[in-house]
Amino acid sequence: MMRWVLLLLLLWAPLEAQVIVDLETKAYVENTAQAKHIVARIREYVTLMGLDGWRIYVQMRDVNTVDSGITASTSAQPQYRTAHISFYLRAFSKLAPMHQEEAYRHELFHLLVWPVGRPLTSRFKPGSEAYGFMMMLREGVVTNLARMKVWETHELRR
Repeated sequence: MMRWVLLLLLLWAPLEAQVIVDLETKAYVENTAQAKHIVARIREYVTLMGLDGWRIYVQMRDVNTVDSGITASTSAQPQYRTAHISFYLRAFSKLAPMHQEEAYRHELFHLLVWPVGRPLTSRFKPGSEAYGFMMMLREGVVTNLARMKVWETHELRR
């Protein structure tokens, strides 16, 4: 009987999120201070957003995305609580600190919205008007969540 109680307690306890960083990439090695700061912020937001049990792989990329405006990207497999977040350091470093904070939240909110947004977009052919509309809706929801006024209160306490 005691074994079952212990097993239930172990299963009930929330799993700590794991933030795993690729330390070998050239972008990480050449931008160590910035990369460490990004990872620290991701870890803090993972805790604040209740992403317990997720395994989040963070990668620093040295790809020139400045012209496209892409500063980070996320892909997720929510059924396995696994995600990959890439930060494109050339473009990301050009953001003001306030917008970098928003970008951390934005990418992490994709993990929470993915289970709803992904099935909706997968119903349409990439490049179609309907697909574009669904992508716009998903990005809009994630952006609005990342810009909520409650985050300003959190940042004031930091």
